[in-house]
Amino acid sequence: PGTSAGRKQVTVEVVYSDGSSETYRASTDALYLEQAMADMEGLTVEGSRTEAFGLMVLTVNGVTADYETDGAYWAIYLDAQPVEDGQHYRLVYQPADAPAA
Repeated sequence: PGTSAGRKQVTVEVVYSDGSSETYRASTDALYLEQAMADMEGLTVEGSRTEAFGLMVLTVNGVTADYETDGAYWAIYLDAQPVEDGQHYRLVYQPADAPAA
């Protein structure tokens, strides 16, 4: 997708399995969400990378979602989306028995 150059204000909301959430903000020149998240103080995102799917998030702020163990996963909404000024993105822990948000 096309990207937007220049400084942008971006928000990422992390929603945990218990429904609690934390919000992170960055003023960034990043073109894509993965880059913008790296600019957010206090937000840690770890995972593995595949050629077909890119970054597969496994752990956010020390909380691991292990699909192989319990069917849970971290869902990133708009992860491949170019970063746009003022956009709000959600990183949601999805337990196996919950419908996608």
